[in-house]
Amino acid sequence: MARIIVRSDSAGAGGLFLVKPDGSLEPADDRPGFGVNPLRKDGIWPRPPMEAISDARTIAEQKSLSARHP
Repeated sequence: MARIIVRSDSAGAGGLFLVKPDGSLEPADDRPGFGVNPLRKDGIWPRPPMEAISDARTIAEQKSLSARHP
């Protein structure tokens, strides 16, 4: 997996998304150092831009390959 951190100038903690090699996103705001979006009532962070997801997916794929072939 790779991760994307979402931050806001006016928010305290950042949001965290884990990106799997298949490109799917998993919100991980419950990890230490991260939290819900205080700027929205539902606490949800906006979905990261497609470019960031694409880059994170490439990183996740490379991590997966290097773990299989040390």
